[in-house]
Amino acid sequence: MLKRFPKVLTAGHRLNFSISVTLIPLQQNVLIVVKKMVHNIYIKCNTCGTPIRLRIQLDGSIYKYDLPIHVCCPNPNCGDEFDCHFNHKQGVLPKWFVASEEDMPNYSISYSPQLPIFSDIKYGVGQAFMLTPFMALGTFYTLPKISHFGAYMQTILEEVYPYRTLLKELIPILKKGNVMAFQKKMMKIMELENNKRDLSSVKECHDVYTDFVASLRRSFSSPEYESNVSGVVLEKCIHSIRSHSKEETQALMDVVKRTTNIQKWKEDAMRYLGSFLEHSEKYYPVMFFIQVGDITIPHTIDFMIDTIDVDSVHADFSKSFNLLNDMLLLPVGLCNMDLTEDFNIFPNATTGMKGINGLSEFAKLPDGLKIEKLRDYGVIEKYLSNYFNSHVRNGIAHENTIFYTDTQMVEYYYKMNDDETHEDYRLIDVAIMTFVNTLHVMELFVLLNTLSNKL
Repeated sequence: MLKRFPKVLTAGHRLNFSISVTLIPLQQNVLIVVKKMVHNIYIKCNTCGTPIRLRIQLDGSIYKYDLPIHVCCPNPNCGDEFDCHFNHKQGVLPKWFVASEEDMPNYSISYSPQLPIFSDIKYGVGQAFMLTPFMALGTFYTLPKISHFGAYMQTILEEVYPYRTLLKELIPILKKGNVMAFQKKMMKIMELENNKRDLSSVKECHDVYTDFVASLRRSFSSPEYESNVSGVVLEKCIHSIRSHSKEETQALMDVVKRTTNIQKWKEDAMRYLGSFLEHSEKYYPVMFFIQVGDITIPHTIDFMIDTIDVDSVHADFSKSFNLLNDMLLLPVGLCNMDLTEDFNIFPNATTGMKGINGLSEFAKLPDGLKIEKLRDYGVIEKYLSNYFNSHVRNGIAHENTIFYTDTQMVEYYYKMNDDETHEDYRLIDVAIMTFVNTLHVMELFVLLNTLSNKL
């Protein structure tokens, strides 16, 4: 992947402040004063030594974990990217990134561990006033929505973050089938030694693991996601499993098994979900859009994210896309059963699916053509929408992308041996695609366990 560096910034004078006040309109003729603190830390580029004032939007994250910081040096003569962390007790880590306040940093960068950054306030050069990320969001979203997200994130930090290693650490024990060790590890991680849950079989362990995945999905979801993206498909899939006979359901699974190794898919999904949960704090700014219901891609507003780098987003996108792609027959088949009473009959059989005779024939189509055939399949099209994007996947797979560090725009050259045709997205929109696809992987994991219990 080629990375291109920032455009020239004009130098100016330095200013240090830590409290910002703004007037945010709630309703017509009604104003509320909102005070939000930022914490200034001083870092320097590891390549050129340029000192930078990093303006961290304060929230509960700062006391829970080391804040992941991915920075592009704003010096127009450098532009290198580097990663560091901020610990509220130890400061900047590693220490070689620490700059002295006396170094007179000319450049300022806004950062938030939980909020997306509006591009206009991202970089500053000697500016006398800069909006905080919180204040900038107030110009696009209502204060109640932003405040709700703050309360939601507090719950995530208290009830999800402490168990971020749970899924990953239980995998090797579950694979060995050691029921007692599984129970012991689960109780230790969740600090439930005094509330013991007796498990008697490997199947019960699998059910408990699936319960964890289902709980995680609910925690990362939102009413808007349920109604606008996932809800109808998941509801129809569950209804099909419950309302159709064991024989009908088994026939569908036989078709799915001919294209996908179910056991391997489950193991791959567990590894991916375990890894994703372990570093899920890097996606907290993405969760803002899930919670406020602004999930449409691409966003018309230029937002940026600095908790995760482009390579990590691409790695997660590829894994989540491939897992969803490998199990795509399952939600399509179950929705067919719910809408037409036959998993081989598509509701759009006379339009988008014209000429495709059954699920097995659909499975043989190239990935891009599958997506094209599903475009007029109501609920499935809505389920996949812009998140299941084969052009982004192809660009990543071909290692033919260009990332512009100043705008965080990514060009995806999705055609083999074609360096002209490309599709462009901001990094944060690709991270949203990744997050939604990951929620879908969780849903499919739960559906497989539901099917297993029936069959």
